[in-house]
Amino acid sequence: MYPHIDNLMDLLVKSQLNALSALFNTDILRPIAIQKLDILTHEFWYPGIPRDINKYIGKISSPSYLSKSLALLEQYQIHLDPTISYGITGGHIPIVEYLPNLSSNDYKSLRNKRIMYLNQLVSTDGNYLLTWNEVKRLNNNNFKGPKPKWFKLLENDFTLSNYRTLTHPLNDNYTIPARLQQIPDQSLGNHKKRNEWTYHWDARIQNCIIGKTYIQDTDTCSSITTMEHYLPFNNSSILNNVTPQSPRSLPLILIPCSGCHLNDHSLILQDARIKCSISIRTNRLSTFNIFNRLNQEHKRFKNLPLSKYYVSTKPLHQIRHSAHSIYLAQHNVNTVTTTIITPELPSLHDQNHVLQQLSSVIASALLCDDKIKLTLIDIASKFFSYTNFQFYSDGSVSDIGTINSKSGFGWVQTNPLLPQISFLGSTIFFPSSFKSESFAILTILLVLPPNATCEIFTDSQNCIDAFNQRLGSPIISP
Repeated sequence: MYPHIDNLMDLLVKSQLNALSALFNTDILRPIAIQKLDILTHEFWYPGIPRDINKYIGKISSPSYLSKSLALLEQYQIHLDPTISYGITGGHIPIVEYLPNLSSNDYKSLRNKRIMYLNQLVSTDGNYLLTWNEVKRLNNNNFKGPKPKWFKLLENDFTLSNYRTLTHPLNDNYTIPARLQQIPDQSLGNHKKRNEWTYHWDARIQNCIIGKTYIQDTDTCSSITTMEHYLPFNNSSILNNVTPQSPRSLPLILIPCSGCHLNDHSLILQDARIKCSISIRTNRLSTFNIFNRLNQEHKRFKNLPLSKYYVSTKPLHQIRHSAHSIYLAQHNVNTVTTTIITPELPSLHDQNHVLQQLSSVIASALLCDDKIKLTLIDIASKFFSYTNFQFYSDGSVSDIGTINSKSGFGWVQTNPLLPQISFLGSTIFFPSSFKSESFAILTILLVLPPNATCEIFTDSQNCIDAFNQRLGSPIISP
């Protein structure tokens, strides 16, 4: 009936791809895309987009548009990898991956209890499953009703013996640069530490926890630090002793915690003076220093009504910021602060002269419609003030060997500090995949300003081989 439609399903896939591409790659639609990802996360109870989405979609009673679109594309081995920075902090191992056979009621229970990661249910070293009462205590006893079925499944099928050892212990899958985190020294055995001060970020209370190490227990698999909890001393009398240059440069005075909800009652310490103790994996901690008691920075607060106090060498806001940055890095959330550098521009006369040269090169290099040349010239003018570029390019050909053969290419500039511009094009006569990929690279080079540097990411091995061959050749040829 419709001879020009070869495959209705192919057209449906193409239309969904175009719709999703517009949703995630258009600035004005970006807030809607993030909202769709939030809905998707709540549906699958998974941080991001699952690779095998059809494995989970059967657990959803009313899938959203994005869920159904992604499931359709996955049948064609097409996976969406959004450029939006989107992450859910709190752990590394999603429960739905650890327990793949959960029911829809299990999903509902996990959503209601806000438990997404297995890390929320295990000990600090990742080796043991907590009891349900311990899980409730960590969540301020907000869970009502009996022990859920999914937790019973964890106890029965994923632990060994009465010690609740996990059959597949959790391992950290991140590395933090040394400049960002100074992890305490570790040595095998059970050691008391005399003057080691640490801090870390606690996601449950959204605050920085500071402590003085009491014992460090290290074996070949993990290391656990038990610390005495310390709190910042907030009192207006501090202002009488110092004249800070800014409110954030106030000294950090630490006093022992007299006991709070963070206190781990299961810890049995030999020192009865410790009223609040916390245990945590050692590689989650960062160290900092305090002033010696003989130091003037410590002595100038001796008139405060404190029987025991310590003065940090760093202000509180710096420690808090460092703790939060490390926590985000541990959960693979990009925390790089972008610095916009304004380049030194040439004079207006020189700039116009160079743009005229670029326009002349573009006009003579391509045989195409004038509108396409004007588009490339406009892109070149927008790129003129920048130097460091990063491009992703691609090209493809369809129905090769037939009269309906089509060849297309495209690229996108991905450096976040530069204009986010993309370009699409097509070629005729003698179509090939290599030709499409080559045209993508050619149009990138045409719009670059003089003395610019760029990285081009392509999946064309032919283009890469040709480039390396030319690079190693003593003769430069067109």
